[in-house]
Amino acid sequence: MTRAKAFMKGDWKSLWNKCRSQGVARQDKLAQAPQTATTQRTKQVDALAQKYARAGNLSKASQTICSALKPALKLDTLDKLKAQKPQDSTDFDSSSCHWLTAEEMDTLRRDDD
Repeated sequence: MTRAKAFMKGDWKSLWNKCRSQGVARQDKLAQAPQTATTQRTKQVDALAQKYARAGNLSKASQTICSALKPALKLDTLDKLKAQKPQDSTDFDSSSCHWLTAEEMDTLRRDDD
């Protein structure tokens, strides 16, 4: 029975349980090798993209590369990104800004007319 038919018959609980078990299995697999580059997958995607490009299907080759490759994460990746783009404080200091009063806003509106 297909998943769509099972859902239409109201058997969504078994579908949900199957999905959860697959998710748990994926989490377990990721926990065994956290934040590692998938070089084998990258090589496969590269070979497939080259195959599409040689066949003249450049849009499919581009789509394969752009949608499938994941960035390699290492422990120092976040630190490198922070060093490239230092972030200022996100605290808003209203004392350094001049807020217009209601009267000043009315004056500006009248001047625009």
